[in-house]
Amino acid sequence: MEFLWKWRKYLLLLATLVASVTYVAGLNPPGGIRSEDGGNDPEHGVGDVRLGAVNPPAPLSPAPAVYPFLVGDPVLVHTYADRYTAFFYCNAAAFVASLVIIMFLLDRRISGNRVGLTVLRSAMLLDLLALMAAFAAGSCRSVVGSIYVSALFALVFAYVAIHVRLERSKEPADESHLKERRKFLLLLATFATPLTYGAGLAPPGGFWSETRAGHRAGAPLLHDGPYKIRYHAFFYANANSFVASLAIIMLLMSSTLSGRLARSYALPVCVLVELLGLMAAYAAGSCRWITTTVYIACLVGAVFLYILLQVVIAGEWKQSNNPNNEEKLGVVQEGGVTRRLESNNGQQGAEKVEESRSLLLLLATLAATVTYQAGLSPPGGVWPEGHLDSSHTAGNPVLHDINPKRYKAFYHCNTAAFVASLVVIVIVQSKELSSGAVVRRAALNTVMILDLFGLMGAYVAGSCRDGTTTIYVASLAVAIFVYSIAKVVAFSAKGKHSKLTRWVQSMCDNLARLLRLTSDVSSQQWKGGQAQGAVHVPTAADHLQGESSRQGVEPHQGAAQVHGELDLESESKHILQDEKRILERKRKFLLQLAILAATVTYQTGLNPPGGFWTKSDGGISVTAGDPVLLDYYGVRYQVFFYCNATGFMASVAVILLLVNQTLSKQGIRSHALHVCILVGLLGLMGAYAAGSCRKLRTSIYVFALVAVVVAFLLVQILLYVFADRDHCKDKSKEDKPESERYLKRKYLMVLGILAASVTYQAGLAPPGGTWGDDDTAPSPSPSQSAYPPTVAGNPILLDFNAPRYQAFFYCNATSFVASIVVIMLLLQRTLKPRGPPLWAMQTAVLLDLLGLLGAYAAGSCRDWETSIYVITLVAIVVLFIALHVLLSFHVVFIKAKKLMPNKWSGTRPFAERFYALFSICARPQLTVGVALADLGSIAFRRTFGAAEHAQWEELLECIALHTPSLEPDSLTWRLEPNGRFSTRSLYQAIVPTPGPIELLVIWEIKLPMKIRIFLWQWVRGRLPSGTEVRKRNGPGDGLCPICIVPEDSNHIFFQCPAARFLWSCFREVVGGVWCHYNLPDMFGDILRLPNPRRAPF
Repeated sequence: MEFLWKWRKYLLLLATLVASVTYVAGLNPPGGIRSEDGGNDPEHGVGDVRLGAVNPPAPLSPAPAVYPFLVGDPVLVHTYADRYTAFFYCNAAAFVASLVIIMFLLDRRISGNRVGLTVLRSAMLLDLLALMAAFAAGSCRSVVGSIYVSALFALVFAYVAIHVRLERSKEPADESHLKERRKFLLLLATFATPLTYGAGLAPPGGFWSETRAGHRAGAPLLHDGPYKIRYHAFFYANANSFVASLAIIMLLMSSTLSGRLARSYALPVCVLVELLGLMAAYAAGSCRWITTTVYIACLVGAVFLYILLQVVIAGEWKQSNNPNNEEKLGVVQEGGVTRRLESNNGQQGAEKVEESRSLLLLLATLAATVTYQAGLSPPGGVWPEGHLDSSHTAGNPVLHDINPKRYKAFYHCNTAAFVASLVVIVIVQSKELSSGAVVRRAALNTVMILDLFGLMGAYVAGSCRDGTTTIYVASLAVAIFVYSIAKVVAFSAKGKHSKLTRWVQSMCDNLARLLRLTSDVSSQQWKGGQAQGAVHVPTAADHLQGESSRQGVEPHQGAAQVHGELDLESESKHILQDEKRILERKRKFLLQLAILAATVTYQTGLNPPGGFWTKSDGGISVTAGDPVLLDYYGVRYQVFFYCNATGFMASVAVILLLVNQTLSKQGIRSHALHVCILVGLLGLMGAYAAGSCRKLRTSIYVFALVAVVVAFLLVQILLYVFADRDHCKDKSKEDKPESERYLKRKYLMVLGILAASVTYQAGLAPPGGTWGDDDTAPSPSPSQSAYPPTVAGNPILLDFNAPRYQAFFYCNATSFVASIVVIMLLLQRTLKPRGPPLWAMQTAVLLDLLGLLGAYAAGSCRDWETSIYVITLVAIVVLFIALHVLLSFHVVFIKAKKLMPNKWSGTRPFAERFYALFSICARPQLTVGVALADLGSIAFRRTFGAAEHAQWEELLECIALHTPSLEPDSLTWRLEPNGRFSTRSLYQAIVPTPGPIELLVIWEIKLPMKIRIFLWQWVRGRLPSGTEVRKRNGPGDGLCPICIVPEDSNHIFFQCPAARFLWSCFREVVGGVWCHYNLPDMFGDILRLPNPRRAPF
């Protein structure tokens, strides 16, 4: 369990990526969807039988009764029924298994025992196997292709097994190096697996939409056309990359194999096969001509040559300028005291190199992912089959024939970014190639900056069709860069401004301080200014140094003064390290958000909702390759386009600024990057609202959700403005360590980002497709079966199955907005140290996942049988988790107790037993679970004295009696000797006996059972006296009819005049002086009498 939990960050990322790609594949299945409805006749693809096809005779086929043959239905249902069935169920199983992994990894209480660990491992294995089976079933149309993919898996595992066998005899390598190598390999494979999976299910060129002579509906279009060899090259290269990446993940998730494989060359060979497969698949699938394929190969060599030249130049410069570059130790004499100063340049340099490698790998995988998909699915679409113009070839890009200059600009920019990204990934994988000299010489950073500029150029060329929009998008990028740089310079160079600039900045700071977007310290230092005008950012360490200098302390020669300075320096260094750590966290957080916006906006900008025209028609001014939505919903498309472009350019600008260390720190402190990210997310929401729906009612629903999000954020800001007054008072109530909260926020951020990306794309490209995106007619004519009239660009499913589409739309929109809410809440935590509670964000994530499940169940199926299957899977998962949580509730209850205030060990709480320790405890609200897991979390505000030391030893002895273990906790019932619960003991505890314990002897006296029961009811006050009857709303007033006083058991038998007369007669016969008013006292006196006196009774 510890091995899996240590790598939970990458497992969570993998599970979310697999969930996203299976979600999209379920909504848009391989083989495409029907663009017209019909029956089982040859012109609709079922009567034309070929050798090896799954085509039963029409009268015997039950398909129409099970799955209606309508527009928007998957094509493979009728042409490759068995293959589609295998794909659907395997894809659904992988999707649900991914969600199970996500739920189990979010809370260790669920997966922290044997049952939870077994379910987690089973879900991981099922997820990868189902993904492999769905790929083999959905990416191939022949048995040979499926056998090839399966044999490829067997070959890879055989090769790895040989390497494991050979590595057993070698000595173990450095564990830190193995951990680092495993991290990079797992991250790369995590991104490559969903990328190649999606490309295999939706190959370039699309699918045949109907069966004709020589091909079948649902088969890849390039496979049967003049590009058959090119398609085979793409298929086998993409399959090799998918199998290699999936094998890497499965092997690295084994604690036994990962250590041996990390020391061998088996995994690097798999990585090489994976990257070469990606490049070969891109070269074969993104172009249709030999010249462009040669261009890609030359581009790879040119980039490698440039980086090699940078390495050589860096090595020569290092040898010429620093021939003896060794770390030295200096000794400084100051005030008669010797201080030893160690040079930490080497360690700091190594940390910077490691951070740069991680950042470069993340950026490279981002660029490779989006450019790979954009190259295989170019803007403008491809020419469909059966086009009337013989000059166009089916499967060729439309934009290449209509606007060749714009297509070439897009293609070369996109290809340059893709190849540069893969080259960077190859170099970063090797620690020798990505040495400190290469990174510090900014060779790789320069390549990545050019890579991002290539993305921007490809977006500008591919998303626009005229010069006006091209100029707008380019000027938008320039404006965002100018704003960001100006904001950074204005924040850094304080003290160099004119009076007008000072007044404007002062007003902005006052407004920001009102909203708590900047700290009071920065505004005060702005007013004071910088004397020398140096570019310096004030920190807490500067404040400490200023305090020491203002106190007027003179230098002394004694050791006490030097120790005081050393303490001040160590405290200042600690504060600087904390500030650096916080800045690095914010940097990673902003980078994740920028990656989200850049990824989804790049793809949707090149392939907008509604699809493209595939035929030019001068009569209605339609041009092939133009967006369909532009001609039928012009205003809606303009809103989508500009919002999407704003989001893309803002996100790329943030990424470019985050690459530079200096600009990123200043941009984070000045909140310039936060503003850019906020603008990008608002653009994302606006683009989703405009592009995902066609009717005013649904648009109002989405805009209302967006308005709720914005209003919620404003309310949050106002609440935390007033809450800052009590911030210091409430700080002691925080009982969870900051690192634990940070990890949970990071996991929630990953889930929010990926859920937002997948729901954004699914909303803009709904299941079933849209009218006119793959049709040869400008606007499809109404169907012969009296369906409602259609409009090009509208979702097909909306016209033929409106309830199912509406269920998908509202669930998907709810999930998207919930993801944005989570991201906004987490973004607020980077602006303010305090933020919304974790339970609020976890609730939003739960709503997000439920909406995702609902949208998948509604959009991936067309009949009730498959819908019930998906809903049943979801219900089983939710029920299992709910039962598991309820059964594990006692663990939560015990570990949630407070260490000091609560009574959990012994008869008194620790706060009372160890009062001296409790008075100086730094975290008085620390929980038992955290304390037992890490004793270092028990901290105090000062050193111990004699009393505290003795209490500390006793406290450690008490804690040692409660050693934590991985076994599940157990509960015992304290009121029973055997520890088991019983209703009798519970009743005795909540209803105590009013009489003394000696009355139990009533059950030992030799009397009839009815008399003993009567006496016991008398003792317990259960006889039906007047007061008891009155309590139970019985008849009567509860008064004695003789005395007119409240009538209870004691009054009836002792206090009533008739009862006193009878007792007087009894005393005369028996003897003694008895004067009692209740049975227990009288019975106690009788028991204390000697036996001879007790006999008459």
